[in-house]
This record gives sequence, C-alpha cells and structure tokens, in this order.
Amino acid sequence: MPERPLTDDHIVALLQEGVRLSVGFSESKLSKERQDAMRYFMGELPKPLHQGSSRYVSMDVYDGVESMKAQILEVFSANHEPVSFPPLNAGDVEAARIATAYTNYVFFRQNNGFRCMADVIHDGLIGRAGVAKIFWEEKTEEEELEMTDADLPELEAHLAQNENVKVKSLDLDETGVRVHRAVLTVERNKSQVRIECLPPEAFGISPRATSIDAAELVFHRHFRTVSQLIRDGYDPKKVKELYDNENIWLSTEPELLVRFEQTDDIITKDVLNSDQTALKTVMVYECYTTLAIDGGDKADLWKITFAGDTILDKERVSEKPFIAFVPLPRPHSFWGDNFAMLLRPLQNARTALVRSIIDHTLITNNPRYQVVKGGLANPKELMENRIGGIINVLRPDSIMAMPQAGLNPFIFSTIEMIDSDKEQRTGISRLSQGLNKDAISKQNSAEMVQELVSVSQIRQKIVARMFAETFMKPLFERIYALVVENESRSRIVEVAGAWVEMDPTQWPDRHDLVVDFALGYGEKEREAQKYIQIGTLLGSNPHFARMFGEHQQYNVAVKALRAMGIKDVSNYLVNPAKLPPPPPNPMQQAELAMKQADAAMKQATARATIMQASASVQDDQQARQLEAAKVLGETQRAQQQTELARMQFLHQMAVDAAEIALQRDAEASGNLEGIAKPK
Repeated sequence: MPERPLTDDHIVALLQEGVRLSVGFSESKLSKERQDAMRYFMGELPKPLHQGSSRYVSMDVYDGVESMKAQILEVFSANHEPVSFPPLNAGDVEAARIATAYTNYVFFRQNNGFRCMADVIHDGLIGRAGVAKIFWEEKTEEEELEMTDADLPELEAHLAQNENVKVKSLDLDETGVRVHRAVLTVERNKSQVRIECLPPEAFGISPRATSIDAAELVFHRHFRTVSQLIRDGYDPKKVKELYDNENIWLSTEPELLVRFEQTDDIITKDVLNSDQTALKTVMVYECYTTLAIDGGDKADLWKITFAGDTILDKERVSEKPFIAFVPLPRPHSFWGDNFAMLLRPLQNARTALVRSIIDHTLITNNPRYQVVKGGLANPKELMENRIGGIINVLRPDSIMAMPQAGLNPFIFSTIEMIDSDKEQRTGISRLSQGLNKDAISKQNSAEMVQELVSVSQIRQKIVARMFAETFMKPLFERIYALVVENESRSRIVEVAGAWVEMDPTQWPDRHDLVVDFALGYGEKEREAQKYIQIGTLLGSNPHFARMFGEHQQYNVAVKALRAMGIKDVSNYLVNPAKLPPPPPNPMQQAELAMKQADAAMKQATARATIMQASASVQDDQQARQLEAAKVLGETQRAQQQTELARMQFLHQMAVDAAEIALQRDAEASGNLEGIAKPK
C-alpha cells in the first residue's frame, strides 16, 4: 500500500522534534560547554575560592585561541588570492585567472571575507566548529533620478532605451512638449553571492552526524521581522498571522547573554518595543532534511522554512548551503575537540598558583597581628594601618606579627611545567611567538632562527591546512558554482592590475582548486627568493638559452613579484606578447644598407658574368650545331653512296644470274651461239 503524502502539520511536527533533539540547541551539553569556554576566554573563570583572596585570572584560553587565530588568519588574509583555479588546458590560462580574480573579489570585497574567516576560526576554536552559510541573494534597489529642462522626446527616448527606468512624477510646460521636472526611478539589480558566519547557537545538526552532507537534519534559526519576511517573497497573509512564543525565551539565550553581558545592560532584543506589525520579530527555522513528502519510496532533499507552526516555504534543493571548519576533527564525527577547553585545566592551575603567590605577598607585606588584651591605648590606630602612623601601646610586647609560612619553592617550577604543557597542547611555542631568548640570540643566524620557528609551527600548519582543505576550498567552489548558475550579466574585473571583461555564463565546470599559504614570518620572502634563484640559474646557463626565452623569464618574474605580495604586476612588467616590435638601430641600419649595396653590386657583377658566360655558351652551342650538321650531312651522303653501291651490287648479281641461266639453257638445247641480251 503506497504511503500517503505528508501534510504540513506532520512536517512541522517532525521538524520541531528534530530541532529539539539536535546537537547545539539551547540547554544542550554542547551549548553549556560553549558558555563555559566563552567565560574562560573572557577571563571570568575560575572564580576566587573565598572572599578577600586575589581575583587574578590567568588568560591561557584567551592567549591560546587568539595566537592560533592570528597565525591562521595571517596566512590567508595576507595573500590577496589565497585560492586559485588552475587552467584546465593550455587555452584556459586567461579564463582561469579571471575566475580566480572574480571569486576572490566576491569573497573579499562583496562580502567581508576577512571578518568571515576571523569569526569562523574563532567559533571553531571556542565551540568545536565554525559554520558559514553561502547562498545567492536576490536583491533589487530603487534609485531616484531627476531630469529638468528637457524635451519630451528626449525623455521618451531615454525610457525606451532603459526598460528598468520608470516615471514617478512628471511636470510639463503649457505646450506639453517641454519637461520642467521629471522624477525617475531606476531599479538596479544588486543580487550577489552572500556569505554569513552563523553564531554557534543559530546552527543545529542531528545527533551522531558525521558531516553536514550526511546529517539527517541541518537547520539555521534566526530572527526576522514581518517586513523582512514579506520582502523575502513569503506570502504576506501567512506572515502577518504568525505568532512567536520563542521571542522572550530566545532573547535570554544563555550563549547570547554571555556574549553581550560585559557590554549590554538589558537582556531583551527589541530595543524599540514597537507595536507595529511590520516590526514584529519571529523566530524562523530554515531546515534541510531528506523526506518523502509526496509519498512513495523516493526521498529528496528539501529546504523547509517554518515559523511557529506555519510552513512558509518548501522546495527541493540539490545541496545544503553550510560549510564548517573543525580545527581538531574527530574521525567519523562532525564535532571535533574543543581547543579552548583543552586549556581550561591549565588556566585553573596557573590561576590558583599565581593567586597563592599574590595572596602570600600581600599577607607578608601586610601581616595579621596578635595583640595583648589591654595593651593598646587606642585599637583604631592599629586597624587603620596608616603608613608611618603612630600606635600608642601600654607595654612593649603588646603587638606581635603572627608568623607566616614561607612560599613553597616548587610553585615557580610548577608554573614552568604548566607553560611547557600549554605549548604541547596548543602547538604554540614561545619560539614561534619570538619569545624564546635562548633561540633568538646573536649566536644563531637568521636562517637558523627561521628554521627553528618553522619547525615549532607544525601544529599551526596542520590546523591551517585543515582550514584550507575543509573550509576555503569548498567555499570557493560553491562561490564559483553560484556565480555560474545565477550571474546573468558580464562584468569588468581587475586581473593582475589590468581591467578585463568576463562573462560567467560562458565559464566551464571547475572542481579543482589550489590553496596557497605560507605560515610564519619570512616564508613569503623565501618563496620569492626561490623564483629569483631559478631565473638566475636558467638565465646564466647557455644550455638553457633556447628553452628560457623572454616569455619564460616574464613568468618567473611575475611569480617572484606575486610571492612578494605585489598585486599590480602590470605596473612593473609588460607581457612580452603585448610589446611592439623594437625600433631599428641607426648604426645597424647603416651597416645593413652598406651590406645591401655591396650585395647589389656583387649581384650585378655576377649577373654580367652569367650573361657573358651565357653568350659564350650560345656561340659554342651554335658551332657545335654546325659541326654536328656537317657531320650529319657527310654521314647521310656516305650512307647514300653505300646504299647505291649495294643496289648496284645486287643488280649485277641479278644480271650474272640471268646470263648463267641462259647459258645453261643454250647448252641444254645445243645452240651455243645464243647470246643473252637484255630486252
């Protein structure tokens, strides 16, 4: 029996239960852990053990989180193009550069890429995972323009050429053909890729999820006003009928209160507290889950938006718009380890030890006294404890300082042990921060110090690589896909200091990205020096002269300049392909003219010699022809004489044969007087 389609009420009930059971929701273990981590980060914990003791708090969590964040953030924010698209083939080099420039433009300029990276890294270090949401935002803005003292045909022509321009008001003169004043509205398309870093309490995922893609339910909850929901395209009738019973509860969200309690004096979100319907806020849940809503055996990925018990929208989608950064991942789990909470025991221990030192110092400098009863003339003089003050005593032994135990000598070695443990847990050493005076000394060269710093940053490099592979790569791949899918107009972008036109509708599919980052001071300079050495080596070797031409030298120079952080390479170098042919050298021109004249003279001499030789050859040929004709005539005459002699010989032989025959006949007849004569 086929299953019936799911009703809206059934869908809302399923989603509400999934949200309640999700990891990271209010009052969950993870939410409470994030609150504690935030309080330790801000130096509010641990609290003093008793009244009157030192309130000093060691900021180990703050130092560790901020140091790690600064290292990772410096890697990607210092590089103007941290992510690049390699060319698909030899003819795709320029297109790949344009795609790289535009995606970085979308991330860093259309969106606040630096702040997005900083917030995601901070949330990942404090709350196990930092999550960003990336989507295409459809947005239009109206702009008013004013036209005065113009002809009506001019205004009509302008309206005909621009379909997005409309007349808001028009004031004509008495003739009706002259415009005194016209107010026009222009609708400009401001749609773009939007990237938002989600607060930890605004993101939820189903339990035991191994990744966002594999999770049964992923959702984003946020406040929206009625006006914003209507502008987003939702049904105004549904929106105005919404009620929200979560507004007060979520305004007092524990994580939200911790974040703002040091600066805000109120706990409510609605400052104006307006009764206007358009300003009423509701909690909207944007859920992504796999359901067979239409019934049957096939389940699809759906985006379902609901508020309260009302579904505002549901549509099939191909992917979830969330990308997460987990600094310390656990295998087969979405949530990793909490970097900040690894430092909590160290902050507790160091705080307790330093507080004991401070308390001991205070007690030593201002000890407690034992007083003999009746030994003071005025006890208030002792209680005031005024510097240089006079205390009237009735007997010499009336006041005596109470004995104070000495400070434990192992306290300072214990603090050193805690510092060493902190370096091992975080991977952030004093050497990498430039605080190790033994390594950074005159005895060690700059190269040795850089090598030591580089070795000490292995843990930071792994976390930075994790950020590059699991966050930056999928983020830029999604930016590229959204631009190709939704961008419908060409743009002018800056590529290597030059402005070029690009059309995203013609871009091919790209899934290969390269993330470039260098961690630590001096690595960029070493990278640039590497290309300079390559250029020097190839340029000085004569065997590479044919293979290392001006185009190859230009490419090496561009790599070196970009490694130095110089973006506008075209201001310093010109591509050899765009260079005009060099002007001729006057000396070379004069020398070339002399060579050409000499060559022409030699050519004329050779031509005359050839003509003379040709004439001589012709004379010889004529003589040889006459001689050959003479020889041929004599040969023909000799042949004719020989033929005549042969004919005469044959004729004589025939005559002789006839005479012999006649003689034989005469002898046979007995008439020997017969004479053979020709008739």
